[in-house]
Amino acid sequence: MSSEKHTIRNSVISGLIVALVIWISSFFINVWVWFKDSLLFFFNLFTTTITLPLWLIILLIVGIILSVWRILVFWRKPIKPSWINYTKDEFHEITWRWRFNYIDKSIESLWCFCPHDDTELISCFA
Repeated sequence: MSSEKHTIRNSVISGLIVALVIWISSFFINVWVWFKDSLLFFFNLFTTTITLPLWLIILLIVGIILSVWRILVFWRKPIKPSWINYTKDEFHEITWRWRFNYIDKSIESLWCFCPHDDTELISCFA
């Protein structure tokens, strides 16, 4: 009787494993079909012949050259920081932070901080 239980249990387990393998392989088949269709799409995209006038091809080439030149010029030029972005500095081993008032372009909310643990110091002006 004990051997029959094991036979039934083993049959059920093997049936579940076969069903799981079939279920998982269906995903791989769908992925393979998608991958194959994508490859065919890109192959057709680059191998299909179309008719374009010569002036349009020249215009596209000039536009690409100007765009690449413009990108290279911007990469070489360092961006100068604005004075409004200057809101932190260190003087006499104390870190100072402040904000700018954009209306009258003055410094406001001046704070001093410890350079070691960045805690706000109470008496900066003593």
